[in-house]
Amino acid sequence: MPDRSPRVYTISAGSPFLATLAEALLAGRVLPHWPAKDDPAALSDATLYLPTRRSTRALSDFFAKEAQGQTRLLPRIVPLAGLDDVEDRLIFERGFDRFSADQTLLPDIDPTERRLILTRLVLAWSKRISATLRDDTSSRLFPPALEEGLKTDVDGFVVAASAHDALQLADALGHLIDTLAIHGKTWEDVHRLVPSENDDYWRISRDFLEIAARAWPEFKSAKNVMDLAERHHHLIITEARRLHETKPDQPIIAAGSTGSMPATARLLSAIAHLPMGAVVLPDLDLTLDASTFALLTDGEGKIREPSHPQAQLAHLLHVIGIERASVQDLGYASEDLNARTRLLSEAMRPAEATDLWRTRATRLSDQDLDAALNTVSVIEADHEREEALAIALALRETLETPGRTAALITPDRSLAERVSADLKRWSIHVEDSAGKGLKHTEAGRLAELFATALANDFEPLSLIALLDHPLCRFGLDDQYRARARVTLDVAVLRKPLMQSGLEGVRKAVQAERAAELSRHTARPRARLNADDFDAAERVIYALSALRDRFEPVEHDLLAMLITLSDVLVLLAATPDNPHAFDDAEGAPELGDILLSVKASRDATLQGERSALPAFLDRLIASTTLEHRTNTSRENHPRLHIYGLLEARLLPSDCVILAGLDEGIWPPETRTDPFLTRPARDELGLPSPERRIGQTAHDFVSALGTRDVIISRALKRGGQPTVPSRFLQRLRALSGEMRFEALRERGAHWIDLARRIDEAPLAPSLKQPRPVPPKALLPQRLSITEIETLRRDPYSIFAKHVLKLDPLEPIGRVVGASELGTLIHNAIGSFTKTWPNTLPPDALDRLLDEGRVAFKAFEHRADFKTFWWPRFQRIATWLIEWEHTRRHSLGAPIAAETYGRFDIALPSGGTILLTGQADRIETLNDGTLAIIDFKTGRPPSLKQVQAGISPQLTIEAALAREGAFKDVPSLPTSALLYVKLGGKNSGKSQSITPKDKATPMVDFVAAHRNELIALLDAHWNEARPFASRPLVEFANQYAHYDHLARVKEWSLGGDEDEGDNES
Repeated sequence: MPDRSPRVYTISAGSPFLATLAEALLAGRVLPHWPAKDDPAALSDATLYLPTRRSTRALSDFFAKEAQGQTRLLPRIVPLAGLDDVEDRLIFERGFDRFSADQTLLPDIDPTERRLILTRLVLAWSKRISATLRDDTSSRLFPPALEEGLKTDVDGFVVAASAHDALQLADALGHLIDTLAIHGKTWEDVHRLVPSENDDYWRISRDFLEIAARAWPEFKSAKNVMDLAERHHHLIITEARRLHETKPDQPIIAAGSTGSMPATARLLSAIAHLPMGAVVLPDLDLTLDASTFALLTDGEGKIREPSHPQAQLAHLLHVIGIERASVQDLGYASEDLNARTRLLSEAMRPAEATDLWRTRATRLSDQDLDAALNTVSVIEADHEREEALAIALALRETLETPGRTAALITPDRSLAERVSADLKRWSIHVEDSAGKGLKHTEAGRLAELFATALANDFEPLSLIALLDHPLCRFGLDDQYRARARVTLDVAVLRKPLMQSGLEGVRKAVQAERAAELSRHTARPRARLNADDFDAAERVIYALSALRDRFEPVEHDLLAMLITLSDVLVLLAATPDNPHAFDDAEGAPELGDILLSVKASRDATLQGERSALPAFLDRLIASTTLEHRTNTSRENHPRLHIYGLLEARLLPSDCVILAGLDEGIWPPETRTDPFLTRPARDELGLPSPERRIGQTAHDFVSALGTRDVIISRALKRGGQPTVPSRFLQRLRALSGEMRFEALRERGAHWIDLARRIDEAPLAPSLKQPRPVPPKALLPQRLSITEIETLRRDPYSIFAKHVLKLDPLEPIGRVVGASELGTLIHNAIGSFTKTWPNTLPPDALDRLLDEGRVAFKAFEHRADFKTFWWPRFQRIATWLIEWEHTRRHSLGAPIAAETYGRFDIALPSGGTILLTGQADRIETLNDGTLAIIDFKTGRPPSLKQVQAGISPQLTIEAALAREGAFKDVPSLPTSALLYVKLGGKNSGKSQSITPKDKATPMVDFVAAHRNELIALLDAHWNEARPFASRPLVEFANQYAHYDHLARVKEWSLGGDEDEGDNES
């Protein structure tokens, strides 16, 4: 019996696909004399194939709605499960339902196991190339044209520099394997390719592909498995063959598929030729002129214009064996949407036919253009954040109309996430239907944080990030874990560690536990007790035990991943539930991957700990979690966020097409790392531009909705973007004035986005000038704090009145401050040992003191390279300087001497002033010399003379009062800053009064009087503790600037209104 003519329909973009399909089926417009009217079981003998699971559920809902409460048996609705997915790789990793139980086919291989095996294959190839180059045998592998160049740069020619790179290439190889299976090609077809004379790199790729062609089939044969894509390809071919041979008389309809996979196209062809079969195509363009439509394929149906939205459908018509003119449209679009369909058809013309835009026959009238675009808006945001907020506002407004629905459609998952987050400001919960990446789940994030901490030897930032994860519990209760985290944060991780790793952290915890508290100890640290340090040590002990599990396997990435699976369970355990990790978001999916790693543990995958984070990230990056029932119930029923695949065939009253920039929609075309374009073309594999054609079809289909908003951002990630070619074509055909009207309508959402967070213009923020009660003011200040009081009184208020102590950043490394302290300690100890005359070997003795001071750092590489050589230069200069000073001494030097003195204030009360002087010399003339060593930049002479940096003059005043131990009460005749380091390794700077005629005694007395007046003004006369009163002398940064909101009030011009008299 000869085949009848194929039965093929289409539903144009202007008609809602599923609703139109349901109506046409029930009305008998698809199959003759079916279904029987008034028969509730009439549909039950039919089978419907749809592209996605989501579309099958939606069609079932339409049938239920049409039943109007009456009992009706539904047809069998089978999802093709993404066979037309633009993102082919996503399909294969997710898997899909099988159509029939074909017991003759082998089971499919676990996807993770396949990726790991291919990774080892890539690494073996990489090592072979490297070994070949080293052994001078490259002529066996490489053509002469490449041999000389490769030998001169052996290290530069690396196929896979790491396991992460190898996994990436393995994924590309896996994709090639699937592509060959899907398109009915074999390794023998690849081997028969003949490269051109100059195609040397293809020769190298072919060498590897020949290895893969032997190794991979042998592995599958040994394991009795098939590739997932290969198995599915055979299943579909088997189903298509069965339908062709048996020609069942039951109704079978395939709808919504473009047949982009050859097996699917054969299945659709078989269905179209069945006695009771029909194929309903999505959005076949019936308005494009025949001559242009013919350009899309050649005479054999091979696609010539892969980036055109109709190219795949044109190819499918050739496979089915039907002319486009014979395809009937089941839809009933409005005049406006019909005009839009014609506009899009013209806008998407192949470049070869765009000259027809000028002809009368194809030109759209102004009336048609206005009708096509009168409900279209274009949002052009400044950046992606503004784009997301504008979209969220448009979705939010939809809900103001009862029953109205809206959907965001975008291939940009980060943009979808932003929109979902912005909607939450109105308590609207809409999850991205494309799913959530495993790496962004609780379990995935915990795994990556631990892997990163392990690779970084638990350095402070990695450690604190791990401890902050809510699943990082160590079997402890929340309160105990919080105490440990706070202790490590406040007492340990904000100080330079003397030793790296957890051992360094443990020693730092013990040192802090034993450290004596002083009045200089920060209050958050002082509040910690022994129980807090117990908790911290217990956490470090637990982490050390988990880390130690990796030592036996630290050179094998697969073994480390298996160990990681056990560690995550221990890490997330609670006192009541040792397996709490199993309940974490993403834990089942992560567990499946790690279980597959364990199952494939028949060989090692060499790699160090440092490679684990990147390898893990790549391993789980493509895994997406489907939304579960308990979370989808929270989603708003009238708003949706779709990826391109998920959006197909699904209706909404308003759609927002977002991310219309080049590289996003359409996506970038990526070439195959193994096959060149000519090689792919010769094999008959689809062009990389096929993805552009499929996303173009998605774009055209989505514009079939009446109300459409198109959005893009002028910048993404701070970089300028290029508008999508689809949008540019639409703009070119509609004209500038008309397109500007679309942007004006879209500007409404941009304006709302910019205004939504606007607040009424606040009055200019005033410079903070607190006047605390006298009872709260400190009764004791250090000499260093006097300079702070002069430069920034607010810092004294914040520290002593508000009792806020600044904290150093986490992970602070040993730097200039610590180096300066060690140099001071060495010089102070040397001077105390030799306070009178210098020993003959003075330089050696000073270096010995330096070795003692630096002992804790002698294991560090930077100590030997930078610190110690610098100290040696400083010591050499200092001893020479000492020789020039010692002859003028009249008494032993007082080094690192402590002083204290009660200053009586004129208006009542006293302030205890304390400090430590680096060096006080008693000279032969009965006067003192006050010296301060600086490893950093000393204050300028101007700052000292103005009293802004009064350290030396105040020390001189206190020395005159006899405030320093072992220093006689004498006047001071010399003030010196000694700069240690720098170009000359040292420099002495004398401080003198501005007026050279002023005696030093009077200069010191004047500063003493200014100090007393300053303290009296603040403590007794209610002078405000203003922030930065002296702009000229203000430090660039102070610990409390953010609290004083300096950047806010200083920009308002209020900075000059402070207490300049202070």
